[in-house]
Amino acid sequence: EDILRCRFSELKLQLESKEIKFGVRGYLDTQSHLEQTSEKTAQLDEAKTRSLKEISGVIQMILNELKGRKNSIKPLMKTLQNARREFQDVQGNYNARKEKYEKYKMGYNANLKELENHCNFLSDELIASNRRYHYLTALFEISEINLKRIRLEERCQRSEEHFLADFSTIEDLYQNMFVQQENLVIKLRAQERNLSENEHEFKRQKIFFSDLHKFLICKHASQKDKAAVRKNKYSENDVVDFGNAQVLLCN
Repeated sequence: EDILRCRFSELKLQLESKEIKFGVRGYLDTQSHLEQTSEKTAQLDEAKTRSLKEISGVIQMILNELKGRKNSIKPLMKTLQNARREFQDVQGNYNARKEKYEKYKMGYNANLKELENHCNFLSDELIASNRRYHYLTALFEISEINLKRIRLEERCQRSEEHFLADFSTIEDLYQNMFVQQENLVIKLRAQERNLSENEHEFKRQKIFFSDLHKFLICKHASQKDKAAVRKNKYSENDVVDFGNAQVLLCN
């Protein structure tokens, strides 16, 4: 091995001297570099070729898978298309019926509004009729009562019946009530005249009672003030608890 190394060194020196002699110094290094570059390029090309083959295989596999999936979803796509056509038909039918419904609805709403107004009018008319009916019924009942009273009075006038024990007719009752009212008016007027004549004496009595009332009010207020002063005079310290009672201490 050492001999070969020495021999290689000698041959290298000889080649360098020849390169210098012929003016192509570094040719051997350049050639060696080019050969290495060519080998690397070949290796890269081979790697690229392998990569391309792998990529082509992957792409082909993906395409095959896509083709298989596409074939598998073709029935689904056909079903979807049929469903879309059915949906479009149903939607068209729905829109047509909806438009027809809206037209009928508008007509029914208009008729309903007219019927509501007519019902309200009839309701108001019924209320007014009921009011008139009750009013006329009340008048009729009053008229019947008056008619019965008149017939009773006629029978009493003919002495066929007696209205009350003390009064044979209604007229007698009213005359008696009229007389009583007249007597009451006379009595009240006499009292009014008596009051007017004794007004001065009653006025003095009223003044006396008013002064007495004022005096009693003042006395009551004075008693309250005295009680408040007496309460403030003794502090809490002057009161002690003795059993269940409070005892005031006197100094």
